[in-house]
Amino acid sequence: MTRLSSLFFFTAVTASSLHLASSWSCESSGAELGLKQLPEGSGAVCNDGTNAEYYFAPSSSPNSKTTLIYLSGGGQCSDKASCASRYDGSAYPYHDCNNSTSSSPCFMSSKDNPDKCLKGGIFADLVKTVDVVYVPYCSSDGWMGDNSFSGFEFRGANIAFSVVEAVIKNNPNTKTIVFGGGSAGGRGASALLDEVSSRLADSKIKVLGFLDSPYYTEDAPLGDFEGFQAQTVDVYNNFVKGSELEDAVVGGACKDAYKGEEWKCLFGQYRFPFISTDHVLVADQFDGWQLSHNIHDYDGIESDPSYSDEEMVSVDEFARKQHALMSTLREGTVFATACYSHHISEGDGFFNVKNNQGMSQSDVLKLLMEGKGIAKGAGLDEIPEEFECCCGD
Repeated sequence: MTRLSSLFFFTAVTASSLHLASSWSCESSGAELGLKQLPEGSGAVCNDGTNAEYYFAPSSSPNSKTTLIYLSGGGQCSDKASCASRYDGSAYPYHDCNNSTSSSPCFMSSKDNPDKCLKGGIFADLVKTVDVVYVPYCSSDGWMGDNSFSGFEFRGANIAFSVVEAVIKNNPNTKTIVFGGGSAGGRGASALLDEVSSRLADSKIKVLGFLDSPYYTEDAPLGDFEGFQAQTVDVYNNFVKGSELEDAVVGGACKDAYKGEEWKCLFGQYRFPFISTDHVLVADQFDGWQLSHNIHDYDGIESDPSYSDEEMVSVDEFARKQHALMSTLREGTVFATACYSHHISEGDGFFNVKNNQGMSQSDVLKLLMEGKGIAKGAGLDEIPEEFECCCGD
């Protein structure tokens, strides 16, 4: 058996100490954000019908005209059985909604949201100069739904759009929105980014996208896992199709390109070529979330996986496919290390993990906000022959 921790290493931060995020959470230190309510009656509700909420912290610089809106992650459900398991805690993130607390919150409700939320990483960095918003994930639909299904509400897209509206209303001097998220939040932000930009065009508010770990690729799992593509088909059919927000989520050009296969417009591999709003995709080509599911049918992120020689062939093929597809995306928009990791922008990895050119996620976000793209050849690391990852000095 081959253990990944011996093959992939970080010179800036070790894999064991790296904050591998996949679900929304409040931390023990960082920027302090206060809980805000969305207007009742807007339809922006969690799976259990409770009103969705968000966290906000004003910039420490006066008169900020830029706001980060960050959609959090936490997996998803896709059908009756998986949503029931998500609710009772027998599936990821393994929080029983009947016995949940603020330290182990129900991911299908806002009932456990604390009054304050401390956040590090991207939030602790940006709050020095911009307002920051963190949106807890309670819709279980990758932020793409707007339907009722199997006794639950799946209104993630409505929640996201409602937060944008609330932020603009509360700060009418806003000139720039950095709209993004991580993991499920990154996937949702990828699908909604162009629509957010379109909705704010008349108000002359500039929209930028910061999209962390959203890049699903269509791969054949080795074990019993059904595959992310099969999940996404169900998400589209059960939560998106026929809803009032379907066109806003699926996107006109993408929907036209994949008639009869509209689910593909919720899936990174197929959606990213259609994103027109300025953005940066940040990812790890050995994505821990996808590999954990595809190789070992592990519902989460394995922190120290061991792979057989046969499995390592699939791991390598996965990373090389990620690299090949990312190479076709718009120049200057991709920052992808050759690391085993996932969704690190909410922790110290936002600053500390660097690619082979010595750049971090913090560096590329600054470039985006300055109206600059990533220099040619500087953002996408090559896949090493010996599976040794060097993420900078």
